[in-house]
Amino acid sequence: MNEFFSGREIFFCAGALYFVAFALGFFAFLQKKDVSPRLVFAASCVLTCGWLTQFVGLYLRGFEAGTVPLRNTFELLQTLGWSAIVATGILRVVWAMRVPALLASGLALGLSGLGLANAPAWDVFPALAEKNPWVGAHAVLAIVGYAFWTASALVWLAYILQDRALRKRSANRFYAMLPDLASLDRVAGRLVAGGIVALVASIAVRALNLFGENVLAPAFVGYKILISAILIFGNARLIFLRRKKTITGRSFARRGLALFVLGVILLGGLTCVRNATMHADTAPAAETEGSGDGV
Repeated sequence: MNEFFSGREIFFCAGALYFVAFALGFFAFLQKKDVSPRLVFAASCVLTCGWLTQFVGLYLRGFEAGTVPLRNTFELLQTLGWSAIVATGILRVVWAMRVPALLASGLALGLSGLGLANAPAWDVFPALAEKNPWVGAHAVLAIVGYAFWTASALVWLAYILQDRALRKRSANRFYAMLPDLASLDRVAGRLVAGGIVALVASIAVRALNLFGENVLAPAFVGYKILISAILIFGNARLIFLRRKKTITGRSFARRGLALFVLGVILLGGLTCVRNATMHADTAPAAETEGSGDGV
């Protein structure tokens, strides 16, 4: 396969397109008058091109490896960045909620750019693909769950910005494009609930698969399930507190966004540790083979 498609170059192209979309959105944010429809259309087109480019890169990686592209931290962040754009489509189609290209491209650029900035360290020693349909179903449900949570993070970010604008009585046209606080709060709760359902189903599928094979889960899988369970409990508690009106919408948004960032850090850090451990295990074997060839 062409190195451009199988390597990281295609993701750099997607990141560049996200940056252009973000720049166009930021330029629209600075406009004092009505935003030009042509500028909004251009930002949306560039954002769509970036999403399609990133999708091609992820698809080809998954096709080549025979599994979903979640083998290391780099692929995890690229998938989450791609999910951020999917989230905007879900919000527009399901709830008729328009999310400005500035927020969508900013979140996608941040997640994808973080992976690209550390690609040499994070895009190494991927785990071998497991030829098991149950593992594939577990991974797909996990992607759906984290896509829902990425969408909720986007909505929470919009809530925080809108709340700040209302408190400061800002007249910027950008904030007028954001939905009202009640809608943002309601949709965020539904997205988080959807993510919880998908993640619980993902863990259940994996647990049933391991139980059926009568084997213990590898340490990496066990820790990943533990982190997912912690995130599920944290998000479920947030929803419970919000419905009981124990916390305000602002607190709900801030805590939820912090929990999302914590999840990215924990899952990314766990994958980094796994990759470092694999490198430490394979290095002595490679040295032994090299010394044997020289004898």
